[in-house]
Amino acid sequence: MTFVANTRISVLGGTSTNEWGDEVDGTTVAASGIPASILQRTRVVTTPEMPTPRRIAYYVGRLPHGTPVGIENRIRDEVSGRIYAITDVDTPANVGIDGDLRLDLKRVT
Repeated sequence: MTFVANTRISVLGGTSTNEWGDEVDGTTVAASGIPASILQRTRVVTTPEMPTPRRIAYYVGRLPHGTPVGIENRIRDEVSGRIYAITDVDTPANVGIDGDLRLDLKRVT
């Protein structure tokens, strides 16, 4: 583990059906107590159509190598209770050791 953990997370998976018959994300805990780092980052964005700078917030997570997680899962911060959707999972290359997982996250609650 090459990052400094600031929380512990649970990996959520599965789906269920709500009272209207729509498929919704499930809350089945696939793994819990995993040390993680979740940090909020910001980026200033402008476009030709909207030249006024806008500040966009996004989240980046780090998990130990081998954590069973993918873009079909969500994670729950066990400290704050916040839930994040995973939009991308990447394993950056490291020399000599297995790299930690880097997650692009979107806060959903």
